[in-house]
Amino acid sequence: MSLDEGHRLVLSAFSDARIAYNENFRFEFLVDSIRLQEHRAEEGESDAGIDEEEAEREEDKAGLWEYRTAAMSLVNSIANSPNDLEQRMVLREEFARRGLNEAMAVSLSNLFNRVSRSADDLASLTGTTLCESS
Repeated sequence: MSLDEGHRLVLSAFSDARIAYNENFRFEFLVDSIRLQEHRAEEGESDAGIDEEEAEREEDKAGLWEYRTAAMSLVNSIANSPNDLEQRMVLREEFARRGLNEAMAVSLSNLFNRVSRSADDLASLTGTTLCESS
């Protein structure tokens, strides 16, 4: 099977899934799943719990990032595989219309916030300040 034939089959499968699952647009589930996973992670962070629950949530967060990585690899493969520039641009615009850019911006913002909180936690445990203002 050639790369072009495989690419057509993947696009066809997403089109068929759109019909089978009554989606309005192709790639709707893929992009929404990235966004929905983000909201689930935010809800999980707000729950106070015991150490076992916290460890389970951390595992879930790691799994969410693994999913996002795999989903974005799929998106990149779909959008970057065509040799024709116009076809690549059409696919990228289709993903943008589904809200991929916004979903990724939210994910990156939440990642930054998590890293900041971890740095603050580390600083409070060690009694140091990681970034001092002048």
